[in-house]
Amino acid sequence: MNRLARLICLLLVLPVGLLSINGFAAPPKAPKSVVVKQGIRPLLQIEKDYVAALTGDDARLKPGMKVSVYLQSGKRFEDVEITEVQPGKVKNSFKLLAVVNGKGSKQKIQPSTLLSITADDLEYDIVQDPSTKAYLALDLALRDEQSKSRLAKSGHSLWDTPSDDVRKSTIDDAHALFEKAKLLFPDHNWMLQETEFFLFYTDMPPDQIAGYLANLDAMYRQMSVAFGVLPGRNIWRGKCPVIAFLDADAFRRFEAQVMQNPVPNAVQGLHHGYSDGKVVITVYRGNDPAYFATVLVHETAHGFVHRLRSNVNIVPWLNEGIADWIAGVAVPASGEVPRRQSDAIAQMRSNGSMGGLFDEGKRLTSTDYGTASSLTQFMLQTDSNLYRAFLDAIKDGYSIEEALKLTYNCTPQELVNRFGQSLGIPDLRP
Repeated sequence: MNRLARLICLLLVLPVGLLSINGFAAPPKAPKSVVVKQGIRPLLQIEKDYVAALTGDDARLKPGMKVSVYLQSGKRFEDVEITEVQPGKVKNSFKLLAVVNGKGSKQKIQPSTLLSITADDLEYDIVQDPSTKAYLALDLALRDEQSKSRLAKSGHSLWDTPSDDVRKSTIDDAHALFEKAKLLFPDHNWMLQETEFFLFYTDMPPDQIAGYLANLDAMYRQMSVAFGVLPGRNIWRGKCPVIAFLDADAFRRFEAQVMQNPVPNAVQGLHHGYSDGKVVITVYRGNDPAYFATVLVHETAHGFVHRLRSNVNIVPWLNEGIADWIAGVAVPASGEVPRRQSDAIAQMRSNGSMGGLFDEGKRLTSTDYGTASSLTQFMLQTDSNLYRAFLDAIKDGYSIEEALKLTYNCTPQELVNRFGQSLGIPDLRP
């Protein structure tokens, strides 16, 4: 195993709660799905260079500016004018934001209730410095400029915000793909259900669809909270198209003839992610509704991760861990994710090994998925804010080792050792 692969392997060994300064949480046999909640988040070490000036000539938020204000509650004030930014005692901090809308209605907003402030191409996340308790604004445009420079060195880039024309063109392409399904199976009863973020095209009975759309909406909400996507923001290039077949034969025939992607019988769903940012999800229902919902959410979560920040691809264990974690959250009726996690933990306790989960080129098994999602839950449970920053750092061009050091302040080897200790396996091998 080369050095990078070894580092990746070591890193992945955590289950449900990475490290914290005070130690690690030991995962139970079948870890409960971790739900990430909205709330004011603490300033991280990796973010200190992006703190915006709020006083003097360089102040980034000034009276007279037109902004949109997002609250932790999900409420937002669109196109309001700042009338006051009341400074705090700490440099570049504030203790009150006052705004007025076009009808003259005034609002005084406490920083503890704020999520984000946007203005044209500018965006500011509101955070609290743990050491001073001061409220600060992070300049995300400045962060993005630095990320662009770093990503360019490896031939990667941040995703552009799609124009209205690009979004329309992408949706038109999705409809064209749906038409190919109709031509291939003209005797099927096809229908399209369109939601705020999804195009759900299916030949399933109409009375079966609503629950699956609810699963997708739950996935989108939780992923948005976990990874810093503002409420109501559309992460897709247009909308996310899902082609959901009733039976396996139609799914496999469509994949082979239309997607040019023959698939083995064991596959029930796929995420197709393209270099231009497009996403297509294909699935079939089968005979287990709860399991189908798990597959549907899992594959669509891959599309969400694909669209996060940049076109950097993340390693399989991380990608599959996130997808299975969110499937457990969005589809609580299914026992599939807890079963995989229980099997994984039992196997590690039995043989003292992670089975080479991080080996380059390894094809992940169902048990490997359980290990990866347990790790995801462990990291989220320890500090969901650090996990968001960890994934952002990877998407911004840092290596896994660098991202881990910048966020959790830990080496991969330390993670492996403590993960093993949390399971009662002091000499756990990658």
